[in-house]
Amino acid sequence: MTTEHSETAPESEPTASDAGHGAFLVSVVSMAAVLVAAELFYRDSSVELRLRKNSNYVTAKRLEYETLGGDIVVTGDSRMYHAIIPQVMQETLQGATGSTYTTFNFGIPSGTTPIFLMVAHEAATHKPPPKVFILGVTPALFSCCDAVGAAGTQPGVRWSAVPLFVRAAWRTNVEDAGASVFYGASHLLGMRTELSTAVHDLTLAPPITFHNRGYWSLGGRVPPAHQDVRARGRAGAYAELMDKSKGIELRPTPGRYLAEAIDDLKRHGVKVIVMGTPQARQLDWYHDEKHTYFEYINEVKRITSEHGVPFVDMNAPPGIESTDFMDGDHLSEPGGTVFTKYVATELVAPLLK
Repeated sequence: MTTEHSETAPESEPTASDAGHGAFLVSVVSMAAVLVAAELFYRDSSVELRLRKNSNYVTAKRLEYETLGGDIVVTGDSRMYHAIIPQVMQETLQGATGSTYTTFNFGIPSGTTPIFLMVAHEAATHKPPPKVFILGVTPALFSCCDAVGAAGTQPGVRWSAVPLFVRAAWRTNVEDAGASVFYGASHLLGMRTELSTAVHDLTLAPPITFHNRGYWSLGGRVPPAHQDVRARGRAGAYAELMDKSKGIELRPTPGRYLAEAIDDLKRHGVKVIVMGTPQARQLDWYHDEKHTYFEYINEVKRITSEHGVPFVDMNAPPGIESTDFMDGDHLSEPGGTVFTKYVATELVAPLLK
């Protein structure tokens, strides 16, 4: 008689690795639940509101803009922040058109093209959106500073702007596109270290304030000798960021952020002007083939032409002298007054008519 004998494979027992994976997943879910609960509790607190006013220019200006709005909105880096005076713009447009148009200066010190895209989105989705949006660009920004994580950006990123960041970055900078998603997801947590420091020190920095609808005056003119020394020092720093002999070249991503900003504004019916920002004549020495200046000009002209908006190069605006600047690229209040009147009369008024 033959006896059939069958062996049954022993069931595999859980390994330490499996147990570790399970514990990891449980800890991730628990951490996420705690963070969500803490966020829901925190987001409406008075501390969060104070941090938004005290932490950086993006969030502080957003709070003011959400309340005030503006028929004319301008953005850019510190050059625009100190160049366009809202009250002067309103008075000049009143005389040129016979109507009252408000202006908001959404310039961000140390601003970059990702920040400009974010600001453009804030303006485009505001109710009502502006009639005219002026976007100031600076030569060095197209050969440096194209990361979303640049100074002052990440705490201000909102979820609604994330698709714009990703669309602008993914074809040329996958890493930065991923960072865009990360910052969009974690912007509410971005200032928690500041909160912890504030609690530890039992203090908060004073709120960021502005002289007039987002604008900040640097005061009157400085002596020409002081302006010259300051300007030459800044010229060297800019030239470093554009020096081809050091391997510097035009980056593709800043132009994509600019293009996305234009498209977003146009989708919401906003008229767009792209402006090359003003600078003192001491900075002109890097306008040569050894630096990326001409590549920057050609890139901005290409983008604006393809998107059907004007590019106005105000590198050397009429009526502005080097002594109208505090240094190489920041206008004094008298210089800003002259500049704002020109922009209002020659650029903005014709679009409003």
